[in-house]
Amino acid sequence: MADELRVGFIGGGNMARAIADGLIKSNSVKPGNITASAITQETLATWQHLPPNTHLIRVQPNLACAVQCGVSAFCRGKCALEEDAQLIHKLLLTCGLCVEVKESSLNAVSSISGCGLGFLCLVIEAMSDGGVRVGLPRTLSMQLVAQTMIGAGRLIQETGKHPGQLKDEVSSPGGTTIAGIQTLERSALRSALIDAVETATKRATEIAEQGK
Repeated sequence: MADELRVGFIGGGNMARAIADGLIKSNSVKPGNITASAITQETLATWQHLPPNTHLIRVQPNLACAVQCGVSAFCRGKCALEEDAQLIHKLLLTCGLCVEVKESSLNAVSSISGCGLGFLCLVIEAMSDGGVRVGLPRTLSMQLVAQTMIGAGRLIQETGKHPGQLKDEVSSPGGTTIAGIQTLERSALRSALIDAVETATKRATEIAEQGK
């Protein structure tokens, strides 16, 4: 498939490069078979005049596609066929998780898997700062936090346990974890993250409306 398949990106920003990196690393597409274009008013005008019945699929990826641990959601245009969806799904699976959703869900997906990567990087940075505050070298602290974040995600994926259950399992009575959780609850971490997702979704909707 890598010899024959050609992939084009409308827009050559970070997300397009991340997906391209994932496709190349998985040997799904040859580097020479990938084309990208920068969006300008001229190219946008050409895009508004695509031939009738063009098969379109809208994809919402995230930056972790570059390391084949990304999240991609896609929805079909009205003329897209089942085989189009199957091909996109097969390709994007090489970059990580891939799910098909309704068009109306893409903004919410973006606020979690797209913006959420930025949110979690902020959490990683803050916890790394905490490690430095209590005496750890910066590099070691960041490595520990990043791997712990990966481990938490893998535990949820592979065990199917609710994150609240895993939280309870590592919270010994009177122990260190529950003491730290109390501080996070006082600081309204849950509410802040919920608000961040809601705000990002609203902003994505506003941007989409402005583009119409």
